Amino acid sequence: MFTESKTTELKREYVGNIKNTAIAFANCDGGTIYVGIEDNGTVRGVDDTDGIMLRITNAIRDAVCPDLTMFLDCRRKTMEGNPVICVRVQR
Repeated sequence: MFTESKTTELKREYVGNIKNTAIAFANCDGGTIYVGIEDNGTVRGVDDTDGIMLRITNAIRDAVCPDLTMFLDCRRKTMEGNPVICVRVQR
């Protein structure tokens, strides 16, 4: 079971303000954003992992200057049998 913390953010689905969370993590101690997990830690999964990963990296690349994508690791993970997107942001 996951819980949100200073370095962990849970998103049920892709939302446009995910770039703000990435910026906050990059400016602090780094962190991980999980897409497909409810705020209460319930794993729901996402349908189009490749498409959503592309949307996430494009949103961050287009909105953040200097480019933050070299400090991201965006990948698909399977948690409790559901596909989840894990975005690790370095400090």
